[in-house]
Amino acid sequence: MGDVRMSRVGGFGRSFALLVALAFLLTTGVPGAFARGPARTKTVIHLGALITMSATGDPDTQVALQLAVEDFNAFFAGRGSRLGRGSHHRVRLTVEGTGLDPDVALEKIELLAVRGLNVVIGPESSAEVEAIKPFTDANDMVLLSHCSTAPSLAIPGDSVYRLVPSDLHQAAAIARLIVRDGKRAIVPMWRAGVWGDDISSAASQQFVELGGTVYPGVRFDPQAVDFSGDLAALTAQVEQARASFGGAVAVAFFGFGTEGAAVLAQAADFPALGAVTWYGSDGTALSREILGDPRAAGFAVQTGFFNTLFADVHTPKADAVRERISAAIGGGSVHFCAMAAYDAVWLAALSAAVVGTRDIDRFKRALVAIADSYEGATGPTTLDAAGDRADAAYDVWAIQEENGQPVWRTVSQTIAGFEGAVGDERTVLRATSAGAALARVNSLAAASAAKHNPRHSPPAEVVPPAGIRTAPPRARPRAASSDGRSRPAASRRA
Repeated sequence: MGDVRMSRVGGFGRSFALLVALAFLLTTGVPGAFARGPARTKTVIHLGALITMSATGDPDTQVALQLAVEDFNAFFAGRGSRLGRGSHHRVRLTVEGTGLDPDVALEKIELLAVRGLNVVIGPESSAEVEAIKPFTDANDMVLLSHCSTAPSLAIPGDSVYRLVPSDLHQAAAIARLIVRDGKRAIVPMWRAGVWGDDISSAASQQFVELGGTVYPGVRFDPQAVDFSGDLAALTAQVEQARASFGGAVAVAFFGFGTEGAAVLAQAADFPALGAVTWYGSDGTALSREILGDPRAAGFAVQTGFFNTLFADVHTPKADAVRERISAAIGGGSVHFCAMAAYDAVWLAALSAAVVGTRDIDRFKRALVAIADSYEGATGPTTLDAAGDRADAAYDVWAIQEENGQPVWRTVSQTIAGFEGAVGDERTVLRATSAGAALARVNSLAAASAAKHNPRHSPPAEVVPPAGIRTAPPRARPRAASSDGRSRPAASRRA
């Protein structure tokens, strides 16, 4: 994917004067801005991107990146717009696919660094961010992830910025949603890895603080194919919980789409699991894999399977982008992470247009300042002290049958204790202040570290040039699946 052209800008030309004013403020407030020498007639902004790049996992993200490049270039070229010393700007994006594999992500970030790209959109999963963060920290790079949410990666001053909020917010939303539904006990089931460990721990702690009881749960290998052993263990705990709490028991499932489809389909063989309400998260919301598996979708309808997901923003700008992405992928819902990828391109490109990318500290300051003033396809993009999205609004999604077909729909859920408004078809959940929750980041990080033995080896075929430091050795823990086969890339996310 290179830079591309199109005739429509998608409504993003409304405030060029604001961008010029912002550029002036950054020039005076950020030492050395526009210190690139004499004016040019065209400046090419080179950015990298790490995305899943699978047919079912992220087609919306792939399209979103293409549209963002087209729209940015059309905005500057089509209007003859100029920023700073009369330079035209256009962005060129180099995209690499990772398949959500942390080992591949490390290989690809090293390749992008070799090519001189030090500002990268993505990657999607927290496991990938965790794997490549030591490398990007050491090599003056910036990651602008569109979907990573693990709380233990919310670290001020590092190389990682995220256009989604930390899961400390989502954990609070999930816990309150379950309590609102009258559940008094949960049995968690979560994927092994930094994201699953973090959100399961945070949601369990929030649920306990709200007076609930949490059973030990089941930590599963996301590379597995046969989950019958995990589901048998889950069944035993669910039956134990029901003996004490009756119908006020729920399963909290934290996984991604691919394994989610397999887990739900196989859970249909366990009657006790179909007798309780299930809850999910942004990792499974809008999953094409679950929707496309008749047994998984049927089990989701049977058990409710309520999933939290960052709330869609409905403005003319956001709706136009969403509709274009949906049309390009053949219809259907567009994940928030795809919309965040669209905004990530604009934020990175605007920041680079103002201050360049050579001085990464200057770029970071520009990125934070522009994000604080920018309103994109996902709404206001203000970042918190850790570089994560400050806004923490969530929709609740579930699979429902319409005309005999399963479809993802937002559902009305009124949650006491959350700020926000109830719409005709949905409720936007806003987590309460994360001030106290942020204090738990260190403990979550320590707990996660205790469950991992990180060690990565850089790929032998990549020889970084002088000045590029390789990441310390790290190996991703992999439990063997029952039949020795690996699973295809999961769809989402986090």
